[in-house]
Amino acid sequence: MDRRVPRLARASPSLIFDMPFNSESRYPSRRTYVVKMRSDATPGTLAGRLENLVTGRCREFTSGRELLESITDLEKSSEESHG
Repeated sequence: MDRRVPRLARASPSLIFDMPFNSESRYPSRRTYVVKMRSDATPGTLAGRLENLVTGRCREFTSGRELLESITDLEKSSEESHG
């Protein structure tokens, strides 16, 4: 049976509490999207719909460029509505 103490448990309490706390997630849920591709989409002709899972806002796109523009537009509108 392994009776070693985990490294964090051996650290001094001051070391544990002096660590900076970042309340912002690296991948915030407000930036979670679903990309639904149309059935006739191909690698050369991307087409589909982008939906933000938190806000429910959707944008349709008919190219890779429009997909990226849709992400930018949804991000801007999300920032404006949340200050």
